[in-house]
Amino acid sequence: VNDLTRDFDLSPALFNTFIIAVTLYVNMFKRIGRKPHFFKSSSSHSIVPDLPTLMSKDPMRWTVQEVGWWLDLIGCKTCRKQFEENFISGGELFDLTEKDLLPFNLPKQQVHLLLEKICFLKYTASLATETNQTSTRFTQDSQYTIHDSDSFASLSSSSDDYRIIKCKFEENTRLFKITDEVTFHRFKKMLRREFGPERLIIKWQDPDNDIITIRTENSWKSVLAASTGSLSFRLFARGPFGPKELSLLEGLVDGMTIMDDRGNIRFFNQSAETIFGYRREEILGKNVKLLMPPEHAQHHDNHIKNYLIAGHSSIIGVPRLTTAQSRDGTRFSIILSINETKRSNRIYFVGTIKPTSVVYSSGEGPDPLKVAHEQLYALIENIYEPCFVVDENANILFANSGVPRQLGHNPKDLVSKNLGYILLSPHREDHVGYIRLLMNTSEKGKVHELEAMHKEGWPVNVQVSLTQHQMPLDGRRIFSAIIRPIDSGDNREQMIIEKERSVIDNLGVPAIIINEKGMIYAFNTACQQMFGYKMVEVIGKNVKMLMPSPDRENHDKYLKNYREDGESKVIGTGRPVIAQHKDGSMLPVLLSVTAKKIESGLPMFTGILMNIADEE
Repeated sequence: VNDLTRDFDLSPALFNTFIIAVTLYVNMFKRIGRKPHFFKSSSSHSIVPDLPTLMSKDPMRWTVQEVGWWLDLIGCKTCRKQFEENFISGGELFDLTEKDLLPFNLPKQQVHLLLEKICFLKYTASLATETNQTSTRFTQDSQYTIHDSDSFASLSSSSDDYRIIKCKFEENTRLFKITDEVTFHRFKKMLRREFGPERLIIKWQDPDNDIITIRTENSWKSVLAASTGSLSFRLFARGPFGPKELSLLEGLVDGMTIMDDRGNIRFFNQSAETIFGYRREEILGKNVKLLMPPEHAQHHDNHIKNYLIAGHSSIIGVPRLTTAQSRDGTRFSIILSINETKRSNRIYFVGTIKPTSVVYSSGEGPDPLKVAHEQLYALIENIYEPCFVVDENANILFANSGVPRQLGHNPKDLVSKNLGYILLSPHREDHVGYIRLLMNTSEKGKVHELEAMHKEGWPVNVQVSLTQHQMPLDGRRIFSAIIRPIDSGDNREQMIIEKERSVIDNLGVPAIIINEKGMIYAFNTACQQMFGYKMVEVIGKNVKMLMPSPDRENHDKYLKNYREDGESKVIGTGRPVIAQHKDGSMLPVLLSVTAKKIESGLPMFTGILMNIADEE
């Protein structure tokens, strides 16, 4: 399957036709030397059909005898007696697992062979379903059947021995015709077979308009007993990700989506709403192809199928530049990173979306020259240190997110300015000469030690690695300048703070870092959620803004006393305190504080908080 789809790029319809044709062709040769449609079985006096004739009937509707014939035809005759003794029909056959076959005491090799044949049987049955335009499957021999939703009214008046259950999951509606003997476990298997291996929540609205969640066999029987006619259920996906994980993804500034192995969107954070213009209510449960231009969307399902079959993809875990499409049809360039995770034996894909500055007009494709520049910018953006892209005259074309961390400047404010803007004399006047010198040599890069200027005005000793790049389309030369602070005392302190900040950013509990004067240096995602502040609202502010009176007025004095005598009642211990939310409400928290001295000998404090309101 992988070879065909990869090497020949067959459409799904053509691929299905090809598989069916090959199957018939192979079986034509198997029939040579005997009657074209039937042969005598050595184990039965009845007329046994050959495999193509047997497969012309939906395997889900096979009787116990027909399952026995199928076992004979695939070379598993030794299993037939046990299958017949356990009354395994087509419906039960599709539900068999390795655990179900343990009581049969079959050799392990035969168990694996049988499971492999059942897997292929399911696949060929799904092909037949896709090529069959009618979706009604019904037989009195089967325990249940599924119909189109528009036949609900006519089926509701059918035989009293059956009841019709209408199930709606997202945009899909299916009708199940079952008897009251069907167990809840069996019904859940039907749902999984029809809607996929999703963990589903089943809800029913009773005659009093109360919503009942069906969780157990008893609640299932109670619902069946409460109604003598047809029933309507609403199905909801029980998400594989916990609330803490989703809360973390929700707070990220990048767009975050989670997609299942069918391409349906299961999570869509607020940043993704802003990027694409969709509300999450509009997009959840829809196929991710909605976020792509048509020329990309038409191949996406095949990409997923190929990955699930082959287990290899060139885009998993690798950031790449691609084109997206917003709700209003606007096309724009994004940096997309996709990672795979497995939950409840099902594969999910977590996508990180970072929009770039390139926007295309409606119907326009990406400009190759813009794409080449954006690919370089995407590479530069992933570098931790401050990094610039400049032209031959040192005019800044792009600045990455490391610039504000080390130099305090907003990258957008620097674009179109000259690189000399952040340098001190005499380097401010000489920096263009460094670029000219590099252009006149065959070397790819040069390293220079310079003095840069922080936004607040103080000098920073830096090492600048200058590298030239020749663009592939127009031959134009541009330059990347990576700026690394030289290891002075001040810079070592900054590195310690950055390291501590990266540690608490990965914590799942609220955490704050302050300096000896109470200024906030770090404020992680969990803390933002607890207090209602965004990081930009608190960084550089005094931590007492998070406290009510009288602690607010006394906190600076606590810090001063600690600096002078090194003693504190709170360092190294946990104690309950009252904090203050952005909206003014009080938050009872458990506070644990640790202190660490940095290069200057001054302390840096890390506070870990736990909301004890829920515990109480």
